This record gives sequence, C-alpha cells and structure tokens, in this order.
Amino acid sequence: MTPTADQIVVLTSTLQKLATKRVVASRNGPPVIEDYPRGSTHFRFEEWPVASFDEMAAALATLQTQAYSFVVRGRILEGTERQRAQQRLLHARRGKNGNLVLATLAAQARRWIAIDLDSIPCPTGIDPLYDVDAVVEYVISLLPDAFHGASCFWYFTGSHGIKPGIRLRLWFWADRPLEDWELKVWLRDSPVDLSLYSPAQPIYVARPIFVGMPDPVPHRYGIWPGYSDTVEVPAIEKLQARAASSSSTPGSGGGYDVYREQIGDHAGGRGFHGPLKNAIGAYFGAHGGGADVEWLRADLEAAIRAAEHNRGAGYVERRVADLDPWIAWTREREQERADVKSRPIEPTYPAPMGSVEEARAVLAANVREFANEARSYWSCSNQ
Repeated sequence: MTPTADQIVVLTSTLQKLATKRVVASRNGPPVIEDYPRGSTHFRFEEWPVASFDEMAAALATLQTQAYSFVVRGRILEGTERQRAQQRLLHARRGKNGNLVLATLAAQARRWIAIDLDSIPCPTGIDPLYDVDAVVEYVISLLPDAFHGASCFWYFTGSHGIKPGIRLRLWFWADRPLEDWELKVWLRDSPVDLSLYSPAQPIYVARPIFVGMPDPVPHRYGIWPGYSDTVEVPAIEKLQARAASSSSTPGSGGGYDVYREQIGDHAGGRGFHGPLKNAIGAYFGAHGGGADVEWLRADLEAAIRAAEHNRGAGYVERRVADLDPWIAWTREREQERADVKSRPIEPTYPAPMGSVEEARAVLAANVREFANEARSYWSCSNQ
C-alpha cells in the first residue's frame, strides 16, 4: 500500500461552537461581523488523508460546509483519544483539578501551504467581488516567485465585501513537506499572516454565516488553475530565520533610502514587495500623512524600473501599478494614527478642584499623620 503523502488535521468543537464568523444585517448601518466565539476548548480530532492538489482541494471544499471545524498544521500525538473531547495542547499541563492533561499536538512538516492575506489594497480596475480570477492572480503576484503560475484553492473570508480591501486565503500544494520555520522565513517579506505556521494555530476554512442578508460575495471559493499543481520550493536556509527577526521595518534603524536601495533582485536586494512596503511606511513615518505623495510615487517608480530582476514580462508594470493603492492605504493609516495621538486624553477620575497652596497643605497634613503613626508603632513595638 502506498503511504499517504500528507494529512489535513481537522478539529471539531464538541460543544458546537462555531469556527466561522457570523455576519448580521443591521437596520441603521453596515452589517455587524461577529468574531469567532470564545469558550470552545474541547474538540474531536480527525486526520483526512491527502496525496495531491486535487485531493487537498476536495477536502477544503467539504470543510467549507462544516461550521464547527477548523484545521491545524500539527500532527495528532499517539495516545490521543480522537473521538472524545480533547484539548488543543502542545504541552502537558495541570488542569483545574490538579490532574495532568496530556499534549495532543506536535509540529509536523506539511506539503500543503495555507496563506492568509488580509486588508490588501485592491488595484484600480479590479472588482473585488466579481473579478475573482484577477483578484487571485494579483494576490499571488505578491508572493515569492515559486507561487506564480501554481494552482491554488482560494476562498474569501467573512469580512471580504464588508470591509475594504482583499481578504483571502490561498492553499497550495508543495513539492516537498515544509516545516513551520521554513514558511516563516520564506514568506517573511510577503503580506501574509505568519501566525498560521504553528502546530496548534486554528486555520479557519468554513464559509461565513449570513443572518438577515444574502452573501454579498457571489463566488465564495474555488480553484484558480495555474500552469502546475505543485509549488517548486527553493532551498531555505535555517540561518535565515535569525535574519527574519531583524527584518527591516520602519523605525527599526532603517530609513527610506535604505529600503529604496533594497528594491530588486541584485546582490543585497530583498525583492520588491517587502522593500517597497517598508519604504512607503518609512516615508510617511518620517514626514507624516500630509507628505508629498507625487514625489514619493515618482521616486519609487523610478527605483522599480531601474531595479534588476528576472521575473518575466509585465512584472515591472504590475509593481508600478501597486504603488497607488499601497501609498493610499499607508497614508490613510498614518493619518489615523496622527488623529489618535492628537485627541485629548480624558481623565479617568474627577479633576481636583482648588489651589496649589491648598494641595500643599493637604499633603503636609498627610505626611505629619503618617509620621505620627510610624512613631507610635515604633514606640509600642519596643516596649
């Protein structure tokens, strides 16, 4: 019998706690998005065998309808009673009654790669609800080159179509199993949520539930067919994991000029997405939300066009087209931060009334009272 290439580990709440978001219609405003319910601590554990991209996609399509289930990257430890209520634990610990609760999950390399992208600015000319292929293709272009042209299973999250930006999850099939640390190193400069790459981290798959309103997204999930169903993973050196912790971010010692020099595939370059994102953030961080946008865009476009790369025809134009939504989004966030800083902070207690002289008199009286009590205590304790 041929061994299974991989598994998808599915956890299902034994208390029927939802593992998806509810979106509730509101009469006087936008829909209310209810977050994942808290309190679901016990689950049934299952392994779904998958040996190819098609089998992975079929499993994910089934999970779209299972509102109480989610996926984790870890493997189920031997001894775990899978069909009984078990906790999602990486380490054994003492329960409330002092009893020992055993670990149920451990790290495991996986051939499937789940990627979570949230609040990605949508380029002008692409309808985020109806131009699904264009949305998916654009988001894939923000990932490392190995993902470009690879098939993926995609699904929009519950906030897509309700909140601004692209909110999407992609699943790929790799040519070899990848450890959590490898994915964190490889994807560190991409606009993805790296917290997914942990053995016990929930990866939500079920489609959202809409209450009192229809789903605004006409196509919630599907397959984007590429040239290949397999991502060819490059060599990933573990030493790079240390570099990830010191990755350049605005305010960490780098500045606009430093990040601009990193744009491209030249020696010392860091590609395109990460340096561009950091350069834009550093620029507005230094000059504020009212800084000269036209100069910034022109300077970064010049840097993109002058940068070395071997990414094929059209890549440079796509990166130039990214500039407007990236700049607009970053500028808006900087303006929001400035607004918050400028707001007066209300006191959490009534402001004192009276003069400074009165306050000094009260303070002096309190000090004398404290000193008298201290002397009295010392005198009694030495009798």
